[in-house]
Amino acid sequence: MQLGAQQLAARGVAREVGAQVAAGNTDIRGVMLEGFLIPGRQELSLEEPVFGQSVTDACMGRDVTVAVLHDLAAETRQRRAVTAAAR
Repeated sequence: MQLGAQQLAARGVAREVGAQVAAGNTDIRGVMLEGFLIPGRQELSLEEPVFGQSVTDACMGRDVTVAVLHDLAAETRQRRAVTAAAR
């Protein structure tokens, strides 16, 4: 699957945040991701709207969103190990 520029940027930001979390940064408490079933966005004026695609902002597709969530979960587990070891 080829990702658009905004989806690549969102995934890159999530990776940067995840790296900070994995390093033990406890100031980060949550993230907001824009994900939908189908990546990208569509205009409301389409005669045949695409089911599962955003009509507002360009979003990551389901597969990329799931991968990002799995990565963030792993990085959160790593932060827990780092902060537990520091106690």
